[in-house]
Amino acid sequence: AICILGDRYELIPIVLAAILYNKVIIHIHGGEKSEGVIDEQIRHMITKASHVHLAICDEYASNICRMGEENWRVLNSGSLAVDNMLQVEEISNTDLFKDLELDIDKDLALLTYHPVTLNTTEKGSESVKPIFDALDRFNIQIVITAPNLESGSDQLITTIRESIKGKNNFQIVNSLGIKRYMRLLQNCKFVIGNSSSGIIEVPYYRIPTINIGERQKGRIRHPSVIDTDLKTENISNAIELALNEDFRNSLSDMKYLFGSGNAAEKIVQFLELLPPKESLLTKKLDFSAKI
Repeated sequence: AICILGDRYELIPIVLAAILYNKVIIHIHGGEKSEGVIDEQIRHMITKASHVHLAICDEYASNICRMGEENWRVLNSGSLAVDNMLQVEEISNTDLFKDLELDIDKDLALLTYHPVTLNTTEKGSESVKPIFDALDRFNIQIVITAPNLESGSDQLITTIRESIKGKNNFQIVNSLGIKRYMRLLQNCKFVIGNSSSGIIEVPYYRIPTINIGERQKGRIRHPSVIDTDLKTENISNAIELALNEDFRNSLSDMKYLFGSGNAAEKIVQFLELLPPKESLLTKKLDFSAKI
């Protein structure tokens, strides 16, 4: 078998090879929506090619069944990201802030902004500039993670670097790695941008997410997610809300929707009970299936 996670376009040749060689395809994170990017098409293509589906919540599992997949092939496992959050090796704040050359006594936020590959109003590297215009109004240090390698990412990185030139409170990091990323999140006042992490992982820590534009349109939202467009004033208003103590306190009892940290265990148990390979490879449409 092969196990595929997500919706990246470079997964397609792997899936095709698996089909040609009669390999069971196990897909993680199916049934989700991200209507502002081509990932939406890629994800559902992988779903229809896969034999086993591991979704992160009941609604996404139901979406897979509504696509004609038999329900015995589908599991709501929760997100493996939660397993990582609970198990990743921790580093001290002192070491983290020293490593990233940050001021441990100053408010911190994380920015991740990826190219938008479908919505024409958000295309182009210039679309990121209102975000920096809004952030400039606040006395907060910003760590920027580099965008995904997609169409337009080179121009976007160039624009980001130009936008932060000479500004000491901004810095860009190509990759934080999971250990530094998870620890940094716990020290952030908010995250901002259009990454799926702001929708899936960040709410686990009850931290506000400012989600900009339509890249993540269609995904399930936690109350911690503040949606806004790419207008400077609206982004600024969203930042003010994310920093508001009453709003932040309201998130302390927020229910997290994507699992409780035992996704790997549930996946293993599910795989162990599946029928033989021959039964898995023979697919049929079943539009009556429900989770």
